Amino acid sequence: MTKSTQEIAAGYIKHGWVLVPIDAKSKGPRSKGWNKRNKAITDSKKLTGVASIGLAHLWSRTCALDIDNMELAEAYFDKLQIDLPAILSDSVRISSGRKDRTKVIFNVPHEIDPLSLITINDQANGFEFRCCTRNGLTVQDVLPPSVHPNGSPYEWEGDWTKIEDLPAELLAHWIYRLNDVRSLNYDDRYNDMLEPVIRSAVEAIDPNCDYDAWLRIGMALDFVGMGNLWDEWSSSGTKYQLGDCEARCLGFRHRGRNLVGLGTVFHEAKEAGWKRSHDWQKSIDWIADNVDQDNLREVIDRIAILKNLFDADDADMAMVAAKYSGRGKLLSKQEFLSSVHKALNDAYGGQDFNSHREIAVDYSGRFNDSEIISTGIRLYRWQDYWRSKRNRLLEQEVQTLYEHQPLCRTHPQVKQVSDAIHAHLFADNFFANAPAGIATPDGFYFLDDGKVNTEPNKPQHRQLAFAPVAPADGEPRLFNQHLQG
Repeated sequence: MTKSTQEIAAGYIKHGWVLVPIDAKSKGPRSKGWNKRNKAITDSKKLTGVASIGLAHLWSRTCALDIDNMELAEAYFDKLQIDLPAILSDSVRISSGRKDRTKVIFNVPHEIDPLSLITINDQANGFEFRCCTRNGLTVQDVLPPSVHPNGSPYEWEGDWTKIEDLPAELLAHWIYRLNDVRSLNYDDRYNDMLEPVIRSAVEAIDPNCDYDAWLRIGMALDFVGMGNLWDEWSSSGTKYQLGDCEARCLGFRHRGRNLVGLGTVFHEAKEAGWKRSHDWQKSIDWIADNVDQDNLREVIDRIAILKNLFDADDADMAMVAAKYSGRGKLLSKQEFLSSVHKALNDAYGGQDFNSHREIAVDYSGRFNDSEIISTGIRLYRWQDYWRSKRNRLLEQEVQTLYEHQPLCRTHPQVKQVSDAIHAHLFADNFFANAPAGIATPDGFYFLDDGKVNTEPNKPQHRQLAFAPVAPADGEPRLFNQHLQG
């Protein structure tokens, strides 16, 4: 640190702030235990050798509204009738020079215990409330004149000595969000059965996976009350920061039905090489070993949960039906399967429940068998010729058609249905041996024994292009001129 930076940091301490030492050109502290009180700097004599500094919110009685996406944040607070632009214009902010981002610093009102302001990271709405962690440790924000890793120095916008209290409307919403989260009751009755298989899937995934995948996995695990597993798994990655998972979980839970499901975890695990078949069998065996087999309802409910979790196919369910049918008053295989299906309906509020595979079958049934296929990458429908449908449009169509389905409500679920449609309609090398010819409004033109012939357009022609005009008799004058140069 230069002398001027030391002098500025000393001014922060004199103002009553508690500081955190940060490595040069880093966005945050990396030393073990940095967020504990005894690691903080409260004496300007201890600033020697410190490269950058951060504000320890909890012990400074400060907090922050960190905005990463101004458009999303303004839209969110506008719905709450909170005038974010007005708040920003009257507040003191820290800027790193990045567009549409800012960090607003507030004092914690004197009547509020800063320990009650647990950090909430609402990635979906572009902002974060920052003060402390659930277990009573501080979070921090880098202070000017420290330098951002991109080379830009952090700068104050406004007089930092005149920071205002957290506005009442933001404080009220922060507390509301925390109370809303605490009021949620997750049905964790089946975690004894699910935790081993979910852990098996998660451990197959690289914790250094891309950010979006990491975030979706966290949403899915937190939704079933396994946020601790996300933190445990993340901690073995190189980007792990203590308290980050916990803060994001508080942001996830407020999103309700927009949360991703466990299918995301299993999809990522499958991509990483994890095989579901082994854990399906182990989970079924777990029921046999740990659940009272005379309690038929409990057995069926648990099997229904597993069917949903694994998107079990007909072969999987036939195996289980063979195992359980005929026991006590248990009925036939078909009646057993019907009982599982009913349990799924009951679990989803009596709504008509279909698996991803069943939805895929229903979707493909809307077309003639010869008029829709998939190459595994792109879906094609025949309408005079084979027209491709972009996956994004397919997903939009699926969401519109099946929005009433419990397993077709979130984007990852819709994508899984789309993948199931591709698998169900897969036609390998369909276009590889297409007959030579051209599709036109007048039909399919082709050569037959050296003569031009035509017939109505058919799916069997496997044409991926369509000439907007039909050939006409006569000399190709322009083409001949082109050949003659």
